[in-house]
Amino acid sequence: MNSQPIPGPGSWKLDNAHFPRPVSPIARDIYTTAFPEGFAAGAKRYGLPVTTLAYRESGGWMYNQPHPLGAPLGAATPPEPVLWLISRLHPEYRRRRSTGRRTSEILAQDVDEWENVHRPARIAAHLALLRDDPGTLDDAALTAHVNRCVATFRDSVTLHSRLTVAANIGMGRFAERVSEVTGTDVKEVVGAVHGSSPVSVADEPTLRVLVDALRSEPDALRSVTATEADPATALNELAGADGPLGEAARLWLGTAGERTLDTFDVLAPRAIEVPAFLLATLRSAAEGGVAQADPQPVLAELRMQFGRSTAATSEFDALLADARRSLALRDARVLYNDYWSAGLTRRALLAVGERLVARHRLARPEYALLAEVTEIDDALTNDSLPDSLAERWHRLQQTSPPAKTLGAPEPPPPPLRAFGEPHRTNLRLTLLCISLNFDEHEAVVSAGVRGHGASRGVVEGTARVITSSDDFARVQPGDILVAPTTSPTWNILLPLVSGLVVDHGGPLCHTAVVARECGIPAVVGTGNATTRIPDGAAIRVNGTTGEVLVVRGSAVGAAGEKLPC
Repeated sequence: MNSQPIPGPGSWKLDNAHFPRPVSPIARDIYTTAFPEGFAAGAKRYGLPVTTLAYRESGGWMYNQPHPLGAPLGAATPPEPVLWLISRLHPEYRRRRSTGRRTSEILAQDVDEWENVHRPARIAAHLALLRDDPGTLDDAALTAHVNRCVATFRDSVTLHSRLTVAANIGMGRFAERVSEVTGTDVKEVVGAVHGSSPVSVADEPTLRVLVDALRSEPDALRSVTATEADPATALNELAGADGPLGEAARLWLGTAGERTLDTFDVLAPRAIEVPAFLLATLRSAAEGGVAQADPQPVLAELRMQFGRSTAATSEFDALLADARRSLALRDARVLYNDYWSAGLTRRALLAVGERLVARHRLARPEYALLAEVTEIDDALTNDSLPDSLAERWHRLQQTSPPAKTLGAPEPPPPPLRAFGEPHRTNLRLTLLCISLNFDEHEAVVSAGVRGHGASRGVVEGTARVITSSDDFARVQPGDILVAPTTSPTWNILLPLVSGLVVDHGGPLCHTAVVARECGIPAVVGTGNATTRIPDGAAIRVNGTTGEVLVVRGSAVGAAGEKLPC
């Protein structure tokens, strides 16, 4: 029986898509405050009948719960007649009615503001932190630097969550309407939209500048592409080069290299800590980059099915434009926000840990990653450090598997017919986007697994089961990546892998989006691929049907028994 404490009233759902491991105190404090604050602002901006998405920690794991508008957190759904009255008479519902009718206009504004205001500001904030070398700062300056990193991390999470609705609603509207008109399955409609998120395939300005600089210096290019090159040495030599090449290398390593790899947390390693895969990304870009799939033939067919009249084609094009706007925000709002902030905060905390190790106050630098911010201040300025940091670290390694839900039984969605427009449509789209992001396929006990076909195509190869970024070094060219989930910074693996299979997520999750951007067959939401597909087995991935078969080796059954091929 699970003994986790219930984090609050109502039903709480485990968020193992964003937090596949227990969280640090710093991430816990930021996500339980900043995320709901930002999400509340985004929900209000788009006129959603939702107050926010609340986050709480239990037993080291992160759980969330939708907070309905006009009711306390954890409240049961009222009877339909009561909900009908609330949605029409409650002042906040009435205020949100007008904005809820302007989602396309607001989305265009949000994307424009992201590109021209927020993203440049986030880049500037992170580069300002990067200019400080934490190891060279005195104690007071290092304490101040940690506090600036945490404040930047908090701002990043707030902005990320504020843009969550924007990053989904355009795709939701496109998928629902096109499916309704053409009869095409909504998952197939989602799968037709790609090519709008270059950052999802590690194509960003700092990398392009570095590749251009490399191509102008043939000796440096040869050293990078040489297969025998030591990754850490090659990257250090680039960063130490003179002129434009060194400047471009340092900027790219300070962006892509300083992001965390697999969670929104300081406990995740930074990409620079796995230099082999930063070098793989650079090599791939220097050799022409990932060949993105062409979405036009499928979209042209959907457009024709949608209708041939001028009104129909205009509606389709407007819906598609909004879908692409949302898609452009998906990974960018993470890579330029949370992951970069978490990585730079980790960098600062490890500098604290190294200093405390040198003073014989800690046994290992990484113990500092589990300190509260106030404990860091005390440790450096008052020479006071809790004895429990090592104990926290060892307890973290032994954390029990979490419960999928805590508290009351998960309630059914509120009846849509109780809401007036535009709340009914916007709530329906919200529920659709949640399903497309997170719904998993029911596990099937067979010679393989089944999930959602997320990116078309069939591929056979060696299954490489990767449960964290610590396993990245085991990935070989042509392997099929099998993982619990992937994050935007896992994109550095894409130059190597030929297919993707993940336990969690739906057709609109990160893995699905990035697989379509690259034309890699993918199956998502299997629920159990990492436990049922042996590492090293030969598997066949059908990204169209959602089937993954073990063609050589043995699948593992629900009770751990070997199943025949």
